[in-house]
Amino acid sequence: MQSRVTVVFSAAVLVGVAAFAQQPVPAGSEFHVNTYTTDGQYRPSVASGPDGDFIVVWSSRGSSGTDTDGESIQGQRYSPGGIPAGNEFQVNTFTTYWQWQADIGRDAAGNFVVVWIGPNSSNADEDRNDIFGQRFAANGAPVGVEFPVNSYTTDYQLNPTIAVAPDGSFVVAWDGQTLPANNIGIRAQRFAADATPLGNEFQVNTYLRNNQRFPSIAMNADGDFIVVWESDGSAGSDEHGESVQGQRFAANGILLGGEFQVNSYTTDSQYRPSVAMDTDGDFVVVWESLGSFGSDTFGKSVQGQRFAADGTPLGSEFQVNSYTDRNQRSTAVAMASAGAFVVVWESYGSDGTDVAQESIQMRRFSSDGRPVGEDFQVNTYTPSQQWNPAVSVSPGREFVVVYQSRGDDPSNPPFGIRGQRFEENLLFSSGLEFGDTSDWPVTVP
Repeated sequence: MQSRVTVVFSAAVLVGVAAFAQQPVPAGSEFHVNTYTTDGQYRPSVASGPDGDFIVVWSSRGSSGTDTDGESIQGQRYSPGGIPAGNEFQVNTFTTYWQWQADIGRDAAGNFVVVWIGPNSSNADEDRNDIFGQRFAANGAPVGVEFPVNSYTTDYQLNPTIAVAPDGSFVVAWDGQTLPANNIGIRAQRFAADATPLGNEFQVNTYLRNNQRFPSIAMNADGDFIVVWESDGSAGSDEHGESVQGQRFAANGILLGGEFQVNSYTTDSQYRPSVAMDTDGDFVVVWESLGSFGSDTFGKSVQGQRFAADGTPLGSEFQVNSYTDRNQRSTAVAMASAGAFVVVWESYGSDGTDVAQESIQMRRFSSDGRPVGEDFQVNTYTPSQQWNPAVSVSPGREFVVVYQSRGDDPSNPPFGIRGQRFEENLLFSSGLEFGDTSDWPVTVP
């Protein structure tokens, strides 16, 4: 028979512990990711592995490898304890002109795929960008060769985003000019684990007026996936500037329902969404909003909406940020397997120690969408700006935030990549404790 332990606390202890529980626990100090420090490093992305290890990729103006022509894609692997595993490495092999806007995804075995934009090697025109990818084994060894993602190569393709299934199959989405209207639309391509295309490149959006941009993609354990994006206009209720739209897909690429509007606040515009999905397919979308149902009416805020796996909204649209004095933008979200999630964003100002222009803020939420504490400042280096955060959660519920930081190293004066690891408070590792003490179970199985 399974034993049960009853936990008894005094009221004073409960109040003190509750306040402590609401704050994330940094695992070590803020750390510098890039080792090549000549010129700038930009727009990081991060993916965690099954054991809590993680990999960061980013755009680098220059390289200690073979790419010295404009920007390249660089990467760094880390062990579960945050120790660098090997050296910084160059992802791309084609080095003419610039490669930038990298994204990364990992499978259940820790293998990973990186995608980015760059000129086509067969027609190296810096004004015509395509999407490329490279697979890697969990130990960082390249698997196969750099491969093209998009098959429609007229005009340009931008803003790639990737989701990788546990078995290593993956889907890449991006925005690019489409025919016949020549507007910008959302495109995608499915791949087997060996990078063989599954079917043809396909169009994600069904609303065809105006431009659709800045996609984000997430996937569940069965390979079903969701794509969200910023739409200039909407087939739904939001015709006031930009809205956030979404489309669900089965693992085989079949549509699950129709295109749907994510945001319910429709005054002013909604920008640049990010989506995360748990093991069962429930998902959450966050985005920048020029206005709010909540307390933030000062320019841009961060808004969110939770959904069940079948696309049904769970609760109402909610405001993520609690600091409301200035603009909040450039948001990203990561979700644990059981549905708890963490949101990060760039804040102009802070309730923390960083009042020098932009800082990186975060807020955690329980699986039912309740906030766990207030905004928390991620960066400890505060003399200058921090931009473009990304976040990833490991199966062990540790998470890592990476971002672009200005002037953080005398040898790297323009921009470098920095990161901070966090761990769940072990006292609350059951995932049952959140909010104030009235929400806590007194009997834990």
